[in-house]
Amino acid sequence: MFTTLISFIPTIIVLGLLIFVHELGHFVCAKLSGVCVEKFSIGFGPELFKWKRKGTEYVLALVPIGGFVKMAGETFDERDDGALRSDDFLAQSVWKRFVILFAGSFMNYLLARDRIHERCADTLDEDR
Repeated sequence: MFTTLISFIPTIIVLGLLIFVHELGHFVCAKLSGVCVEKFSIGFGPELFKWKRKGTEYVLALVPIGGFVKMAGETFDERDDGALRSDDFLAQSVWKRFVILFAGSFMNYLLARDRIHERCADTLDEDR
């Protein structure tokens, strides 16, 4: 039983890394596009650590399987008057919104590509 539980730890760590890299892609692209990021959270359940810096709340929760980036103006319902601010997600051009949404998956692709290249290089070194 104990060894079964221990075997889940590497899986959770790897999934946590994948989720972090994915959410980091959204976060960085949103910031570079001038979108206000209200919250960057990794994990779910009870919050273990929470801090605020430059208008963004950063959260690390107990179970690192999941995460999200909360951007200002993701829906029209967020504004009482319905008017968007210039740093709202929906106020950005379609192209910027696409890049922000695509960035998470692209970061996972880059991580996988780098790991594959590393494995191939190791295999080639062993063959010599």
